[in-house]
Amino acid sequence: MTPNPILGALLALVAAARFLWAILFATGLIGPALNGLATGADSPPAKILVVNSDGRVEKYKTAQKSFRDSFEHPVKELDLSGLSEQAAVRAIRSESPTAVYTIGVKAAAAAGRSVPGKPMVVSSVINWHRLPSAKDPNTHVIANELPSAAQLTMFRYFFPRIRRVGVLYSRDFNRQWMADAVAAGTDVGIEVIGVPVRTGRAARTEAARLLAKVDALWVTADPVVLNNEADVRTLFEEAASARKPAFTYTSAFAVFNPTLIVAPDIATIGRQAAGILKGLADGSSKEVQNPAGSEMTLNLRAVREYGLELNTEAMDSVNHVIR
Repeated sequence: MTPNPILGALLALVAAARFLWAILFATGLIGPALNGLATGADSPPAKILVVNSDGRVEKYKTAQKSFRDSFEHPVKELDLSGLSEQAAVRAIRSESPTAVYTIGVKAAAAAGRSVPGKPMVVSSVINWHRLPSAKDPNTHVIANELPSAAQLTMFRYFFPRIRRVGVLYSRDFNRQWMADAVAAGTDVGIEVIGVPVRTGRAARTEAARLLAKVDALWVTADPVVLNNEADVRTLFEEAASARKPAFTYTSAFAVFNPTLIVAPDIATIGRQAAGILKGLADGSSKEVQNPAGSEMTLNLRAVREYGLELNTEAMDSVNHVIR
């Protein structure tokens, strides 16, 4: 039988490929890659760990369930409620995860300490800039606030007579954000007046002065201004004392009686986190994503007390009402 030259060439290629594969395994170049993130979008990382700061918190539970339902592959779940910081670190480390999704600041801080360098998605952290792991190239963040343009658009939609909105901010953390907010305000017909501060104490001092110049106070995500609960409470109290509406970005501040909360939709955040981890299999680079959905909380008591003109058509957008 006459030898088939094409078949012979194919067999030679197969033999060469087998030899190369064996060499790569022997030298350890293939093994680590197989133990890390998968190379196909339909093949998840070997072990995904979902770390919840406190499973009793409703919004954390919602994000976790949404993630689990969207990821479509089995995941390991860990609830840190009741655990000390050190115990939380040990619990995460003992799971030896390939990648982590953290919900809340306690989970994010503990995971950053226990599995540094591992792919991690962080959500539901008010001041995520302060996390040591935030600068890690393997840490992906879903911000806890909507883009400034989206928030300002809703402020104007609900309260059409609002013309000037005041913001206290730190140059170290939010210089660029402030510039973007001013530009976004121009687009929607709102003048955004920013006052830079260096400490929480300075923010408390400047709040009263700023409120005298503006129609509303915009409490944004700034780790200096929102240094602790006392500082946060003072800002809303100053706005109430001046009979000016306070707008903010998270339902966590509902206890301080803001006038309007334009917050992320928590279920959507869980789905976003699942999408990011799936994308890591394709080599996605580090990113900070804005929340993809929103929900509105309106304080009708404050609307009446401050004599605000409310666009009644906006009521169709309201998810929660404070009466």
